[in-house]
Amino acid sequence: MSIYAALTLWVAGCSDGTTNVRYSKKLYWLGQDYYSKALKAKTQAERTKFLDEALSNLKRAVHQNPKNYLARNLLGYLYLNRADLELGLVEVAQCIKGPDSTESRHSADQLFHMAKEQFVAVTHIERRCTNAWLGLVSISMHFERYDEAIALSRKVIDLMVTEPVKTSCSSQGDKAVAWANMGWATFRKRKPQTALKNLKQALFLAPKLYLARYWLGRVWYNLGHYAEAVRELRRTTRRFGLPQAAFQYLGLAYLRIGRKADALVAMQQCLKLAPASCAAQECRRYVKLMTGKKSPTVEAR
Repeated sequence: MSIYAALTLWVAGCSDGTTNVRYSKKLYWLGQDYYSKALKAKTQAERTKFLDEALSNLKRAVHQNPKNYLARNLLGYLYLNRADLELGLVEVAQCIKGPDSTESRHSADQLFHMAKEQFVAVTHIERRCTNAWLGLVSISMHFERYDEAIALSRKVIDLMVTEPVKTSCSSQGDKAVAWANMGWATFRKRKPQTALKNLKQALFLAPKLYLARYWLGRVWYNLGHYAEAVRELRRTTRRFGLPQAAFQYLGLAYLRIGRKADALVAMQQCLKLAPASCAAQECRRYVKLMTGKKSPTVEAR
C-alpha cells in the first residue's frame, strides 16, 4: 500500500460523517499533497491518477466544511486544469473539427462554470484571496468577457495595494499576473498601446513572468515592431511550457525582418513541440514554403 493510500484510509477514519473543520483541513492537505505529486509526475497516467485523488479529497474537504476557502480555491484550479485538458483535445493535441469539437468545448465550458462557482464562494468567505480573483479573471478571458476580466484584474491590484496580503492564498506575484492579464485583455479589445503599458508593468514587477513576455511579443508584432517582437519572443521561447504559438510568431517576426534561416529554425521548433496541433499545421506550411522553391508570404497581422 502506498503512503498516499494509507494516508487516505487514516484520514477517512477520522470522520464521524458530520461537518468537521479539523477533518476538512486534513482532507485539504491530503488533496494539496496529491496535487503537488501530480505536478511532478513523469507520466500522463501518474499525473491523471494524482489529480483524480486530489479532486476527490478536495470535494470531501468542502463537503465537511463549506467555509474551507483554501480547499475551494484549489478545487477551482483543478477544474480549470481539467478544462484546459479538454480544450487541448480541441486546440492542441488533435485539432478536432465538427461534433467532437463541440462536445469537448461544451465539457470544457461546464468545467469553467464549476471552477467559477468555487472561486466566487472563496471571495465571499475571504475577499483578500487574490488567487481566487485571478481564477475568475481566467474564466472571463476564456469566455471573451474582456471588460469583466479587466475589472477583476484591477480588483486584484487594488486589494494588494489597500489591504494586507492573505498569504495562504495570495502572493506578491499576483499583482504582476493581474497586470499581465489586464494587458492581454486590453489587447484583445484592440487597444495595443494600453496593452503595452500594462504588460511592461507586469514585467517590471516580475521579469520572469514569461507568459507576459510572450503576450508583449505578440503586441509588438501586431504593431509592426518586428525587431522588438523578436527580442521578446526569443526570451520567451527559452522557457519550457509556454504556448507553441510563441515559436510560430517568432518565426513570422524573423520573416518580417528578412532573417529566413532563423525563421526556419523557429518554425521547426514549433513542429517539434506538438506535431499534431493546430499551430503545427501553420508552422509546417511555412517550413514547406521556406524549404521549397516558393517564397513564403507572411500573412497579415
